[in-house]
Amino acid sequence: MTAADLARQIVLDLPALAPRMTREAFVVSASNAAALATLDAWTASGEPLLTICGPAGSGKTHLLQILVRESAGDRLLAIDDIDRTDEPQELLALVEQARSEGKRVALAGRGAPAAWSAGLKDLETRLNAAPRIALVEPDEALLRAVILKLFRDRQLKTAPSVADYAVKRL
Repeated sequence: MTAADLARQIVLDLPALAPRMTREAFVVSASNAAALATLDAWTASGEPLLTICGPAGSGKTHLLQILVRESAGDRLLAIDDIDRTDEPQELLALVEQARSEGKRVALAGRGAPAAWSAGLKDLETRLNAAPRIALVEPDEALLRAVILKLFRDRQLKTAPSVADYAVKRL
């Protein structure tokens, strides 16, 4: 293809494909097998607060999305990237207000939930007392399965060896 051909080429401005963040799309492996069970137990328990913690790419946002989808009509406040807050007093007030209004709160972020309190003892106590889903770095089997899922989501057929190649370089 020449430069002139490229200049005449029509670009299709297709929207980005949003990842499917449903229960069915959540890839389960040894490194995250307890996560869905804990999520279901919290949903059934009536506990007012849930924390989901783990490193980047471990599935925190996906679990929150599952919770939001399955809690349609329920009184749920779900906050992602809570570790980025620099207002622990406001987070404590939010948790307390939600509790007083009969709402449930699910928080997800990196690191241990106690670190999200920035030293505010009342908040730290509540976060430590809440049920917790602690995710870990995805293992190779999970990474391979997620890569293949992402290809399928985009309707791309690929050999498993492509995922094997990618996993070794991540």
